[in-house]
Amino acid sequence: MNSFTTVNYHYVRPIKESKYPTIKGLELKKFINQLNFLMKNYNIISAEDLINSISHKTKLPKKACLLTFDDGYKDHHKYVMPELVKKKISGCFFPSAENIINNNVTETNKIHFILEKQKNTNLIINDINIFLKHNNFPAPDKKEIYKNFESLFIKRYGSKKIKYIKFLLQSWIPAPLKEDCCTFLFNKYLRVNEKEFSKKLYLSTKEIQEMMNNGMTIGGHGYRHIRLGDLSYKNQAIEINKMLTFLKKFNIKKKWIMCYPYGSFNNDTKTILNKKDCLFAFSATPGRSLLNKKDIFSIKRYDTNSF
Repeated sequence: MNSFTTVNYHYVRPIKESKYPTIKGLELKKFINQLNFLMKNYNIISAEDLINSISHKTKLPKKACLLTFDDGYKDHHKYVMPELVKKKISGCFFPSAENIINNNVTETNKIHFILEKQKNTNLIINDINIFLKHNNFPAPDKKEIYKNFESLFIKRYGSKKIKYIKFLLQSWIPAPLKEDCCTFLFNKYLRVNEKEFSKKLYLSTKEIQEMMNNGMTIGGHGYRHIRLGDLSYKNQAIEINKMLTFLKKFNIKKKWIMCYPYGSFNNDTKTILNKKDCLFAFSATPGRSLLNKKDIFSIKRYDTNSF
């Protein structure tokens, strides 16, 4: 059966030379080294190769490898695309629609830049507690959280306090309060206009079109970059329909592909994608993938770090 390896990327830039030198990401030089390694040891394929394999039963080459890039960062246009074009490689890129349409910053990215800007984790934790108290929400029991979620923390990067902060802001505080808390901290520590920050962080529609003109594939990554698996069938359908409306701006109507934000999905998600004629979708589970009906909406990917 057709099998292949998918490698996934997020931030790719000359990080140490940037305004945010400690942001977690892949240095551009290391990315170029990885491309050279992959070209030497794998046969790099495109999304079109997978589509042809599904539609026309064509065989993938041995040691097939696909490159994917999540979240639609401007890095992907400025740094990644030129290297791929130079090496005649086609990558798959998955921008979140709302960031580009409304020029906001996702909750996850706000957390990244909050932690990059404010190194004193005790201060961040204190500010979270102050925010919760101001909103009449009970303060977290740190010891109980550490005790109950120790196994979850092991899977995440960073110190114990960083993991604790991420857990509070991503999972423990309920929506929409957690979004408000992230915005409060983002405004306090970065002191920037969110819309202007967003324009510098994410791709524009013009840049997306340029990437497509240069042979890159654009897919769906949700509308609001939220965990689809936590939503009802109805709300998932709304998110996916709004995402598809965005993709239609680039004349992507058929042969479209999907990447789940946070790797979150369930059987409802797969049912909706099937009804909407999605060809295949990527998860966040590491490993090689087989191109068969069972796995078509849960294709595995290695993160660049684990790979």
